[in-house]
Amino acid sequence: MDSTPKLRLSGPGSLIAAVPHLLGFPPEQSLVLVGLSGPRSRLGITMRADLPFDGPDHAPSVAELEPLVEALRRDGASQCLAMVMTDCPDVDGLAPYVDLVANLDEALFEAGIDVDDIVLVRAGRWRSYLCPDPDCCPSQGTAVPAPSGELAAYAAYSGSVVRDSRTALIEMIAPDLEAISATERALDHVCREMAEAAGAGTSEAYRERIEGFIDRRVRAVAAGTARSLTHRDAARIAVALIDRPLRDRVAGYCLQQTASAAESVWIDLLRRLPAPLDAAPATLLAMSSWARGDGAMANVALDRALDSDPGYSLAQLVRTALDHALPPATVREMLAFPAAEAG
Repeated sequence: MDSTPKLRLSGPGSLIAAVPHLLGFPPEQSLVLVGLSGPRSRLGITMRADLPFDGPDHAPSVAELEPLVEALRRDGASQCLAMVMTDCPDVDGLAPYVDLVANLDEALFEAGIDVDDIVLVRAGRWRSYLCPDPDCCPSQGTAVPAPSGELAAYAAYSGSVVRDSRTALIEMIAPDLEAISATERALDHVCREMAEAAGAGTSEAYRERIEGFIDRRVRAVAAGTARSLTHRDAARIAVALIDRPLRDRVAGYCLQQTASAAESVWIDLLRRLPAPLDAAPATLLAMSSWARGDGAMANVALDRALDSDPGYSLAQLVRTALDHALPPATVREMLAFPAAEAG
């Protein structure tokens, strides 16, 4: 008998309440699209995009909305519930972002995706942009319900964590300038170690020792017995991850029971490493987060990787996959690629 909690959400209110769990954080100033499919409106992909920074009068065009809609289509969505989450007030009796709503409606129509509803979510209340009946959708809106016990059970079972905001995710992996300075000093020593190994013809053995250390580190973190990482060890791992075959092998942790421990190691490195050395652990964190369905952390980590090294091709590959709403199982396929194809 399957004891997995079933998540059943019906109506805009319950879906709005679930959005922080679906995204990993409560969105602000955001357009959120939830894909639905089948006669029972099965929950599919959930996507978030920033609302225009210039305000409600600057709506994205139909063409600019097409990538989001295409991701819904690729995921098999037959319907979409869209949410405009904002603190912008009404203007002259009109809800904010009405032009965006009109363009989104057109983009969904052109893609053959039915509109379940498009709602305004503001100050803990929601109302439909599409329903003209004040008895059904009063102008002051309807209170967003508290998350259901069913949602709480599902979140606990799946291990999903809701952070305070997307900013909280960014802060989790934010660089520590003092630690980075110490790692940079340690890199000088590690570079000398590498030069000595190269001179002695033992470079491969040197990399194998570091890979062994990474494995022991992940297992120690998983067991709760890990000590603080030294700056030289952080520098050694950073340099070792430049080697593509080694990087691709340790990426495999995301498919093992030690995935969470490996993520802790990558996060620790991200607080210690200067650019562009942080691109590798950021991408590894993104892949692991994606593999377990945490798109919020995956995207934040990818932003870090590509800000650090815009040409980092493995990060570009993962970004393309996420932008096209490919499923987390795609990680397994990516790890099967030869290292030369995803540098």
